[in-house]
Amino acid sequence: MSHHSIDRIRSAIKASLPSARIVLVGSYYYNEQTADSDYDLLVLSNFPVKRSKKQAIVARLERAGIKYDLHFIPKLFIFLKWKYVAGKDLDSGKDIRLELTRRVRSAVLASRIKMAYYYYLGEEYNKSIIALLKVRIMPNAVTDIDIFSFTGNLRLLEQLRSEFSEEEYLLYKEALVKRADVQGKATDTEQLLGMINEMFLRSKGDLFQLQHNLQYYAYSIRRGSFKVLVNYNKAITSALYHYMNDNPEESTRQLSKLTKVTHLEDQLKEYSCLSMFEMKN
Repeated sequence: MSHHSIDRIRSAIKASLPSARIVLVGSYYYNEQTADSDYDLLVLSNFPVKRSKKQAIVARLERAGIKYDLHFIPKLFIFLKWKYVAGKDLDSGKDIRLELTRRVRSAVLASRIKMAYYYYLGEEYNKSIIALLKVRIMPNAVTDIDIFSFTGNLRLLEQLRSEFSEEEYLLYKEALVKRADVQGKATDTEQLLGMINEMFLRSKGDLFQLQHNLQYYAYSIRRGSFKVLVNYNKAITSALYHYMNDNPEESTRQLSKLTKVTHLEDQLKEYSCLSMFEMKN
C-alpha cells in the first residue's frame, strides 16, 4: 500500500470525521492482495455516523479513484468487546489486534453463516464456500490470521483435513486457491446450499447474541420501525434460510419482525450488508 493511497484515504475520511480512527484490514493488511483487491477499511467513530457523512466520505473516495470496502463501527462496540478488530491504524502505523473472546467467536460464526447465504444469493459461490469454511475452522482458530487471511485458512484446512470428506476438502481448497475475489461457480450448487443449511440448523440456537443487535436497532429506527425485543441477527439469517429453500412466505414473516417488507430480495441483501464482518477475504 503506497503512502499516496494512505494519504488519500485519510483525507477523504478525516474531512468528515476528524477524530475517527481508520484501520486497514483484509488482504492489504495481511499482504495477500491481488490486482483486483480493494482496501478494506474500518472507521472507528465516537458516535454512530450520520448517513450524510458516510455519503460524503464515499463520494470523496470514489473521486480519488480508491477501490474500497468501508465499514463504520462506534468505538463503544470495541470497548464492550462486541466487535473484533485486527488491522493497522493509518494514523500511527501500529498494529491493532484485540482478543478473540467467546462473544467475538459467536459473532464471527453468526456472521459467516449469514454471509454464506448472502453470497449464494448473489451467485458468488467461491465467497460462499469460504464463508462456510470459516464456520468449520472457527473452533480451532487461535489468532485473527486463522480466520481472516487466506494463509491462515489454508493452514487450518490442511491441519484439519481428517475432519473433512475428500469431496468437501477439495471444494474448500479450490475456492481458496481461486481466492474469494474471483467469480466462480461451485461444481454443485445444491450441495453447497445443503452444507450451508446443515451448518445453520446445527448452530442457530447458539450463535445469536442480543448484544450484537444495536446496529440493527439503529437501522430500524431509520426505517421507522423500532422493535427492541426482536433478535435481529437471527431473524435475518432465518429469513435468508427460508428464502433459499423456496419458502418466501416464511422469509417475509421473519423480516416483517424487523421492518415492513417491500422488495424481499433487495431487503435481504441490504440487511446482510449490515453485518460486522463483511471483509472480502
